[in-house]
Formats: sequence, structure tokens, C-alpha cells
Amino acid sequence: MENKNYTIESILGQLYLGLLNRQIDENGLNSYKDSLLNGQQIKDVVKSIINSQEFFMKYHDFSHHMLYGGHVAYAYEKPAVAFVHIPKTAGQSLHYLFKQKYGEKKVSPLFNNLSLLPINFAYSYDVIFGHTDYETVKLVVQRKELKLITFFRDPIERLISLYKFWWSHDPEIHKDNFAVELANKYSPEEFFKAKEVKEILWNDMFGRFMGYKFRDTVKKMLFLLNERSKQIYIETVLKPLIHERIKDYFYIGMQDNFAQDVIEMFNKLEIPCTKEDIEKARVNITDENIGKHGFKNIKPDFQITDKVISSISELTELDMLLYEEVKKFKEKQNSTETVEKIIFDDFMKKNSEIVIDALYKSILNRKPDSEGLRHYSDVIKNSNGDGLWMVISALINSQEFKEKQNLLH
Repeated sequence: MENKNYTIESILGQLYLGLLNRQIDENGLNSYKDSLLNGQQIKDVVKSIINSQEFFMKYHDFSHHMLYGGHVAYAYEKPAVAFVHIPKTAGQSLHYLFKQKYGEKKVSPLFNNLSLLPINFAYSYDVIFGHTDYETVKLVVQRKELKLITFFRDPIERLISLYKFWWSHDPEIHKDNFAVELANKYSPEEFFKAKEVKEILWNDMFGRFMGYKFRDTVKKMLFLLNERSKQIYIETVLKPLIHERIKDYFYIGMQDNFAQDVIEMFNKLEIPCTKEDIEKARVNITDENIGKHGFKNIKPDFQITDKVISSISELTELDMLLYEEVKKFKEKQNSTETVEKIIFDDFMKKNSEIVIDALYKSILNRKPDSEGLRHYSDVIKNSNGDGLWMVISALINSQEFKEKQNLLH
């Protein structure tokens, strides 16, 4: 075999030609060269390139769409999930879980602007997942059955986390990212008071959930009203509209109740999900990025003073209103479900022997013996609401059931 001497420059040049089909630019060369000289591995460089927006835009439309059939006539009849990803609400973990549950090719890559993507993007997946807003999803994702999902987080905690995330980027490498520039230019207090930041973050959670055009209309209205009129408008107009929008979502989760809400969400989607699945998916993207290409080597650590919180509060008045209304809605919903569950559990316990008899006949195709009837009846009576599922699980995992299934096949 011919012996060749490869330099860092030649290797990076070949990676760009192979992955991006172009010559490497000076910024890319210098940036990746510095990273490699500082200990980063080639595999990390490859991963960084294939996760770039340029790679996504070049290859996404030409490969996946042709295979999957990204066309409105094909997709319209297929049910879809649209996940409105509000930044810093555990989106990376949720995206990972959806890919595990639906399959990699049926879940869209994370995106930042749905309206800028190829038109057939929205027809190529069963799960559309990215940074978008309600109105854009409704306009772009035309499906006969569309299940809207999102997750919330305390608005003040969310913006602190977002500031830390932007600050953690290396501003020398992310020179074209305005948010990164601002986070590295200002202290937390200065950042949340800055005019440029207000244009980006003013009630952003409200905007994504309700729709940006709707948010901007509300902003103009609030500007015109005095304090008393504003409160009347909020109570008589805005809150009822929020309640209607809440009903339009298939599921709304809360990050502060993450594991329980994720399991509940997948249950509603009729997909099993366990706490173990969630633990595998958990990731803090800011911490994960420390030391990687394009990020700083230190963890963000700031003093969040009362002045900082006050500045954030001025940016999140509508976010907080929405957050509290969603919490009330979920509490009421959970209360109703709890009452229904109590009634159901009470019925099951009073009729446990009839239930066991029916389960044996449907699963094992026979009547229960006296020992099985007594044992599983006690399981239902003594369990805290999970007895029915425990009995079903035990029967379908029994040796008898497996042997009968083998005989059938």
C-alpha cells in the first residue's frame, strides 16, 4: 500500500469534501484545527459537521424524503404529532425519547424555524419536533389528525437557563449568533434589561404556545390600555382565549413534574414508557457541551440577584399568566381523573373475582383454579390502583401463556 503523510489540514479538507461536498473555509479550518490540537478527536469533528445546519439542509431533503414519501397526498391521512419545543424545557431528552419510541426515521430532526424548511418536510415524519409556534404548525403541518404537544417550565427559571446556555458558547466561533454575542457581552442583569434581548425574549413562551402573531396583537392591545382596563382585558378576553388554546393541545407537560408527565403523555399516545426509559434520556445540554468544539471549558456560574429576577419578570408577564393557567387546568384535570380512578378502583375491588374469571378466559382460555382466583383477587383488593395491570402482566408473562402461544405458532 502506498504510504501517505496526512496533515491536519488535509484530513479536515477531506472531511469537508466528503461530508459537505465543498472546500473547507478558513474559519472552519482554523476552528477545527485548534480543537484537534487541544485534544479533541476526529470523531467529535465529524459529529459536529453532520449536526450542522449546512449538512442538514444539503442532505435532508434528498435522502429521507425520497424514501419516506414526503408528499401531502401521501401524508394527509396519516396521524401526526407536532411537538412545539419551547427552548430549555428538556427538549433534547424528549426528542431522544420520541426517536426511541417511534423509530429514528419517523421523528424529524430538531429544527429552529419550520417555515424556512423544504415544504415536504412536514409531510415526511410522524413526529414533527422543533422550535416553532402554534400558528406556524397549524399553517404548515396539514394532517387530518394532528396531536399538538408541548412542555412548560417556570418562566424565570427557563430564561436563566437560556442565558447560561447562550453564554456557554464560544463567541469567537459563534460569531453569527446574535443571542450568543449578547449573552457574552452583558452580565445577567444587563442582559435581561437590554433592548435587543427584549425583542427576542419578550413573552416567548406565550408566543410559541399561542402563536407569535397572536402574541404581537396582545402586546399592542396591552400597550394601549391603562392598568384597570388591562386587568379587565386579561380576565374577560385573554384568559378565555388561553383556555380555548389549551384545549387544542393533545398534551401539555411540566418540566418540574417531568418523569410523571412524560409517562402520562406516552400513555395518552398509547406507547409504553418507563422511568428507566426517562433516566436513559435525561441530558443537560449546557453541561454536556462543556469543553466541546464551539463551547467554553467552564460551567456557567452566576449570581442571580433580585434585580436579575425583576428584569426577567418584566419579560415574562404573559408567560407567567399562561404558566399559572396551565397549572390550574392540569390540577383540575388530575382531580377529575383521580375521582374517576377512585370509582374505577372501588368497582374493581368489589368485583375482583368476576374480573379474574374474565381475565383467565380471555388470556389463558380457561377458568381460574381456586388458588389462582384467590391469589389474584387479593392482588386487586390490596393494591393501590394498579392491581388490574399487575394481574394482566402476570398472566401474559406466565409459562402457561407462553406455551399456549408457541402451540398456536
